[in-house]
Amino acid sequence: MSEPAGQSSEVSSNTTALSHRESLSRLVAYIEENLRVSRRSGLRYVDTRGFQSRLMSKQNHVVFGRRGAGKTSLVNSLQGKPGILTLYVNLEDYKDVSLPNILIKVLTVLFQGLADKLGVRPFWWLTPSAYGLRRQLHSAQRTLQAYLLEPDRETPIVTNGKQRAKGPAAGAKTKDAAAAGKADRSAARPAERSIPRDKHEYLKLALSDYKELINRVTACLHGSPVYLVLDDFYFVQESIQPLLIDYLHRLTKDTDLYLKVATIKHRSNLFSREGQQTTGVELGSDALGVDLDYTLDQSGEIEALMRGILTQAATGAGVDLGLRDLFAEDGFSQLCLASGGVPRDFLSLFVAIASTHAEPIGAAEVREATISNRSDKIDEMKAAAGPEGAVQED
Repeated sequence: MSEPAGQSSEVSSNTTALSHRESLSRLVAYIEENLRVSRRSGLRYVDTRGFQSRLMSKQNHVVFGRRGAGKTSLVNSLQGKPGILTLYVNLEDYKDVSLPNILIKVLTVLFQGLADKLGVRPFWWLTPSAYGLRRQLHSAQRTLQAYLLEPDRETPIVTNGKQRAKGPAAGAKTKDAAAAGKADRSAARPAERSIPRDKHEYLKLALSDYKELINRVTACLHGSPVYLVLDDFYFVQESIQPLLIDYLHRLTKDTDLYLKVATIKHRSNLFSREGQQTTGVELGSDALGVDLDYTLDQSGEIEALMRGILTQAATGAGVDLGLRDLFAEDGFSQLCLASGGVPRDFLSLFVAIASTHAEPIGAAEVREATISNRSDKIDEMKAAAGPEGAVQED
């Protein structure tokens, strides 16, 4: 993540007057308030490996990382970039929702975002073509909202109002036959038939229309790319993940729409094959992968990341605390190692130690906190692994 813009490293006079304990308390409170990233809080992404510039490119990306690795911070850093429309969907909200309804929700966010962009004054407000496109986008939204309340599949019985005559064969001359035909016609009923309806099939049929509408909107916006962020993709039921990403990937083909997906690798099913039929996206050809996880032989990179995060947190808290004020000897490197390169784990351990230990943190304090945190971390790893995952305990 880049350093916070517009903030000076200089500390005001009332801040410099704070004692070490008061400054540490402020820092701990600030970190706790921003430990989990959301649209309203969270530390900004510290970009030590150039991932932001990669995500800025006009390409589909899948960001992989463990829980707390910074996936949400990274994809959120796309917000507000000039010349790019970024639309955000948190798929955790739909983890127990059916595939067609997830697609409807995502498409609704997309169409609403495009309509809002066209309505920005003063450039598009009075443009007739933009006004017409906004009406089409809102019409598509209303249609989708109506489908949202319908069953995913149903087979209604339709009456066509036509009578089914069961009279005798043509040319019958007998009175009995005429009487029988008259009775049959009087008892005839309107014909009925079953017409299956499937929301997913409707959305697939509408795909080409949606792509045409997206192209017309981006042309009106002079080719500005649209980045659709799908955060916490791994919360979607694994059985429908390939179908979900497949539909949205097809929506991006030959358009200026690009997917930016954030997920956990071992809980993601992005591609499936049944015979000759393939579904989903293949990394390297349909989308590029971005891996936020570190290995333990990247200790230098891990330390650079954690140093940047602590510097940003201290600036945000308004305190003048550096590594020498917070750590003793190899305490910092040991805490980086104990975190496994996961920023949230690093900050959680730091808060756990600093909340009860006002002196600079050494290796002994890190070991004690790591042991105390071990059972909680195993439970979190089991939850991250999903219902079919397994965590081996040493």
